Amino acid sequence: TALGGNWQQKLFISDQTGIIDLVMAPGNAQVLYAAAWDRIRNNQESVVSGENARIWKTVDGGNTWTQLGGGLPDGVFSRIGLAIDPSNANHIFATYVNTSLEFAGLFESFDAGQTWNENPCQGLDYGFQSNFAWYFGKMRINPFNPLDIWLLGVQSYQSLDGGETWQLAAGFGQGVHADHHDIVFLSTQHYLLATDGGLYRSTNQAQTWEKAENIPTTQFYRVAVNPHRSDYYYGGAQDNGTSTGNTANLFNWQPVFGGDGFQAVFHPTNPNIFYYEFQNGSIFGTTDGSNFDPATNGIEGSDRRHWDMQYTIGQHDPNVMYTGTYRIYRGEGHLPVWTPISEDLTDGIIFGSRFHTITTVNESPLDPEQLYVGTTDANVWRGNPQSQTWVNISAGLPDRYVSSVKASPSDPNRVFVSQTGYKSNDFAPRIHRSDDQGSNWISISGDLPNLAVNDLVILPGHQDSVIFAATDGGVYGTTNGGLHWERVGTGIPFVPVYDLDLNPAKQTLVAGTYARSIHTFPLDSLQLGQNSSTFTPNGYALPSLSISPNPASGEAFMTVENLKSNQQAEVIICDLAGKQIFRKTFKGFGKHEEPVDLQDVPQGVYVGYLRMNSKVVSAKKLVVTR
Repeated sequence: TALGGNWQQKLFISDQTGIIDLVMAPGNAQVLYAAAWDRIRNNQESVVSGENARIWKTVDGGNTWTQLGGGLPDGVFSRIGLAIDPSNANHIFATYVNTSLEFAGLFESFDAGQTWNENPCQGLDYGFQSNFAWYFGKMRINPFNPLDIWLLGVQSYQSLDGGETWQLAAGFGQGVHADHHDIVFLSTQHYLLATDGGLYRSTNQAQTWEKAENIPTTQFYRVAVNPHRSDYYYGGAQDNGTSTGNTANLFNWQPVFGGDGFQAVFHPTNPNIFYYEFQNGSIFGTTDGSNFDPATNGIEGSDRRHWDMQYTIGQHDPNVMYTGTYRIYRGEGHLPVWTPISEDLTDGIIFGSRFHTITTVNESPLDPEQLYVGTTDANVWRGNPQSQTWVNISAGLPDRYVSSVKASPSDPNRVFVSQTGYKSNDFAPRIHRSDDQGSNWISISGDLPNLAVNDLVILPGHQDSVIFAATDGGVYGTTNGGLHWERVGTGIPFVPVYDLDLNPAKQTLVAGTYARSIHTFPLDSLQLGQNSSTFTPNGYALPSLSISPNPASGEAFMTVENLKSNQQAEVIICDLAGKQIFRKTFKGFGKHEEPVDLQDVPQGVYVGYLRMNSKVVSAKKLVVTR
């Protein structure tokens, strides 16, 4: 009722139960149906089903709710999906997922949820969502033709007779990538289908599908640069394997390995030796540049492994490799034979959880007897691979997932750690530095906005003063060791960046985003040692944004400087969910100042963006207090 300005909780079931689907009766905003789901996913546990998986209804806009029964299944279930007939408000569908995480049935009501019957689903393969149906669970009805109904899964089924019969309409046989998450109807014939492989379009009621190839929305877990072909970049992508390409031919990237793609690693002197990886630590290597063999000999198959298991070639001996499951392995040879060199470096299996794994492995470029390790459960270790002795150096660090540990390229005693609380509902930036090999830590998060940090790169040759941080809202950089941070570049959108790499030959920083493909930034444009616009091209000071006072309560002032006479810039302030609280356009030369009324703005953290020509050129954190 306040256009998103204020929110009130309208339905609470339990601390581990959320609402996964919500539909509104056509023509009556007071009538809503909500699907509850027992779901927890953090770094300690994963709950995907429970006895609270039920459907609730309100007829007074959410003030009171009634749990529905009347033929709906009882017991423990996982996700529930809802759909309502746009031509008949009394006609409702509910799709259920069981505790084996498979499709459990489709239920139908013709009296606004009072009674339900199970749809026989004639022609439907109940295995169409495989055994991870929690990932899907959606049902859609075409508003242009209510008889056209869809069930989405690994492959998707369609009914053209209102649910009486079903046929496979978008699957492998139709050339459509697996894992379907949504479908949008543009007409009775024209569909847009969102998949793990991108966007597909049909203009003939799903008879044929065409992939939209010109949308750069790949979700990259990891990026890498080939030292022997510096023009080429490599990326491991969510459910899209590993691909390679260059900036000279943006539309001709080639897939080189399958599965969920992760880290690509290259031998520093032999161009024929390199490695690719897919999920759960499946590493493959080649010694002739073309034929690949498994490269996991010696790693126990029963070891707990991270989905994105890290591995690296030794910086002092390229015939040595390191990787981590819940313990560290050392590999020898180009198709390595692995041997464990540590005990369990995590907190172990707790309450049956196997999520306690190693997340990052980094060898000091200055000392071969220093190997740094981080884990999902906030442990940081310094080890000596030769003596196989390990020291836990976590004291003084937050109890948060370790996203990266990076040894200094200039000081053998210095090490950096980044951590993320994303899965703990904690978005504070956490970067720490130690000058004594981890005995003591200081925060260098400085004035970073409230964005989780996923990776660090320390630029060699600058005494550790120039650091880049991959965050859940882009890339930030500092030239003074973390006292002050600025957003890097003007073209990268505000999306998560999971991985960074340096291309020394091209003097570029490479960023793998989890939504907008790969971006690069020219390092030779850095104005190192200058105060103005550190991360913008030399000789050109972009318009700047400042906010004062900050923190603020009743009022804050937005100040824009460095506009040229023929320029205009726009200031937008949003909360961390993207909801705008302020928007203003400034034009012409000079200093521009505008007050922002914060009287009715909830306390919390906000981000002010300065945009020119639809690109963000500056971002500042604003803290609203009461």
